[in-house]
Amino acid sequence: MVAVTPLKEQISKKRSDIRAAHQNGTRGQEISSALATLAEDIIAQLYRTALGELETNVRHQLSERISLVALGGFGRGEMSPHSDIDLMFLYRGKPADSAQEFSSALLRRLWDVGFQVGHSVRTIDDCIALGKADDPAKTALMESRFLIGSAPLFRAFHEQFEKRVVDHRVDEFLLSKIKERYQEYDRYGTSVYMLEPDIKRSKGGLRDLHIIQWAALVRYSIATLDDLHHKAFLSSKDFHALTQAREFLWRVRAELHFHAGSAQDILTFDEQIRLAEQFGFADEPHLLGVERFMQQYYRHTTAVADISARFVTRCRSVSVWDRLSGLLPSRRPERGFLITNRRLTIDPAFRGEVMSSGTRLMRLFFLSVRENISIADELLEELHVQIDGMTQDQFSDPSISEMFLYILAGPHKIIAVLDLMHRVHLLEKIIPAFGWARGLMQFNQYHKYTVDEHTLRAVACAEAFAKDSREPKERSDFSQVYQDIRRKDLLHLALLLHDLGKGRKGDHSLIGADLAREASQRLGLDDRETSL
Repeated sequence: MVAVTPLKEQISKKRSDIRAAHQNGTRGQEISSALATLAEDIIAQLYRTALGELETNVRHQLSERISLVALGGFGRGEMSPHSDIDLMFLYRGKPADSAQEFSSALLRRLWDVGFQVGHSVRTIDDCIALGKADDPAKTALMESRFLIGSAPLFRAFHEQFEKRVVDHRVDEFLLSKIKERYQEYDRYGTSVYMLEPDIKRSKGGLRDLHIIQWAALVRYSIATLDDLHHKAFLSSKDFHALTQAREFLWRVRAELHFHAGSAQDILTFDEQIRLAEQFGFADEPHLLGVERFMQQYYRHTTAVADISARFVTRCRSVSVWDRLSGLLPSRRPERGFLITNRRLTIDPAFRGEVMSSGTRLMRLFFLSVRENISIADELLEELHVQIDGMTQDQFSDPSISEMFLYILAGPHKIIAVLDLMHRVHLLEKIIPAFGWARGLMQFNQYHKYTVDEHTLRAVACAEAFAKDSREPKERSDFSQVYQDIRRKDLLHLALLLHDLGKGRKGDHSLIGADLAREASQRLGLDDRETSL
């Protein structure tokens, strides 16, 4: 029997070495792999010891009938310092008593050396039945990886599970994962711009990277981002954005776990300050180091959330209606634009003209509202880069102001359009002060979101009063007041501007008033409208 104390010391020494490598700047991917390899090595060592202590005939039977399998994140070979180890004892034949006894003996030793192990003992038929009945179980099982034991047994399981479970009900599975993810958003944050996000479960966190891999497994039988890129299912731009974000999030999560000594995934204010200093984000004249650190976090998670949503959408089957729509001729709402497959896009013949003109790009969003139709996802991907390369002067035009105020007036889904405009950096071209507010932290107990997200949500709350609400009475009264306001465009503009003075020297309300006057002048409002 392996002595527990020396083995615990061996594990502690190895974990200390991994932590030192992390603190010296080793890449997050290498730290994650090193932690997984350490767990694999200890499991293999204890497996061989436990097997060697059995009688010869039992040992030979079990070595051919049992396989140790890593599941979930451990199956992907991705571990953080205090991740749980999800382990399956796959066995063949009956009775199962010997497999149960062996698994119990091995688990006790793993617990004795300090491993947090979730476990199951299953046959191939058990796995297939469970995978068909339970999508979370299917997700864990399809990321399985052989560790030690009977390799032929694992191969048989893998082939049958892929054929009988993974390749079936693909669209139902994807819808189930989307629903699960939205439930996590409701609990951990529906916005990327949470002030204290959960780096695994909040929007744009590691879980959104996982859902890309799950969708790729069931739709394309591809398990890694590298293979998705090599086989052209991910563009080079998206691939590099995802790998950079993953590296950043892995490093942050490793540091959170190492420092807390537990599975800590919440990026609290205190941890943000500590990590910003540790990762070398120094203060600048008008921006604290912690603000620079969090802006990088928001940049990465925004990219992950966006790419994940687009990728999963592409993995879903095209509906009958969409296929029929694709056979219909494109409709031209006006010169330079097309409606194809129920999506608004740019006419290829006018692409250069539209993409180089601030007025024409604004027209795209205006038409989306007027025609009540979504802008094509692939076009939105390009707009961010294109608009970033344009000047604010290219968006200073009376016609742009007129279209912007039209959008703000409603009664269409104002916040949905503003969110898109913010996503592609158009909003800050029209209201320059909004660029300063992007990802700007608010270090106080009264706010839950960054300044830009806070102002957008203020507009969303106001817009919600447009809906008929009979109870409670207080809300009904507010709804009536909102509906009686004639210039809702000015109300929504005021809400967009109300906190943009934050993060600057001086009284933010006075600075905000100056910014509001500048924005009003830029939008061509008269003195009365500006004073309102």
